Amino acid sequence: MPPDTSAAPLQGGPANVDDGDRGETVTTAKVRVYFSTCMGRVLVARHSRTVTELGGFICGRQDDDFTHYVTLDGKRSEGKGFIRSFKTLLALASGRPIVSDKWLAASKKQRSFCPPNEYLLEDTKAEREYSFSLRESYLRAQIRPVFEGFEVLLTPNLLKGETDSGSGLVKLVCAAGGIARTKLPIQGEFQSNKSIAFGVSSDRRWASRNLREGVPFYEREQLLAILQNQKLPTER
Repeated sequence: MPPDTSAAPLQGGPANVDDGDRGETVTTAKVRVYFSTCMGRVLVARHSRTVTELGGFICGRQDDDFTHYVTLDGKRSEGKGFIRSFKTLLALASGRPIVSDKWLAASKKQRSFCPPNEYLLEDTKAEREYSFSLRESYLRAQIRPVFEGFEVLLTPNLLKGETDSGSGLVKLVCAAGGIARTKLPIQGEFQSNKSIAFGVSSDRRWASRNLREGVPFYEREQLLAILQNQKLPTER
């Protein structure tokens, strides 16, 4: 059984990302760009020069502390746009902008990083497929991450089914403001109004016997949908 991480919310969420709404440029010292793997080497190299010339930093594949996720508009490039991955869910969970590479083209022209809101990724096909809005999810997380103030149980059965033993799910929960729990609680331990549990179908019997009445129980796909939509199933 994985140890109880009791992981606290990650730092570097919405409060630490300047979205530019209060001015005409983004604070250069905070700009750390991650490029989607769907972007070609030539394009990444060109945009990387822009980032460094403007005083920003390029994040590698293992870096999770990026402030801006850059990709290609889905409507412009077939097979591009929004791809549900750990990095895109991390961006949505923590209120970091997922932008089109047009943001960097405009920033180069302006000679400073532009506010990202005008360049948020548009991908109507993906939004229809997943029944959500990229812009609305980003704006919700900017106001309040979906798990803020919640204890979030990730059952051992759920975690052991992950290729990384669940470390990615724990990071996503924390990025969304939650406190991740990975040990099964004793009966009645969770507070019903600020607790939520995620597991696999075989955990449902245990959940019905051991979770306090009112504590919702969902499976993995619903966890990803909550992180993506930045709202709970009970919210409109």
